[in-house]
Amino acid sequence: MHCLLQDSVQLVSRVLESSLKVSVLIGLVFITFGYAYSFLLLSIYGGPVLTDGSGGLCYFYLLFSLVLFMCTSVG
Repeated sequence: MHCLLQDSVQLVSRVLESSLKVSVLIGLVFITFGYAYSFLLLSIYGGPVLTDGSGGLCYFYLLFSLVLFMCTSVG
């Protein structure tokens, strides 16, 4: 009985460790390439309203929200 509980705890810890590694890797991809491709994503999502003139702040907001989403999906 005790061995079964210990095995299940080890399995859960390995699964959580793997999901944390994947989430960190995806987050690093977003941090690395997020700003460079945010213009494309914003133009697909909202068109010229988000990319022209005052939409420059949307780039940083998009990158921040992607990083925030990745951090909250870990926990």
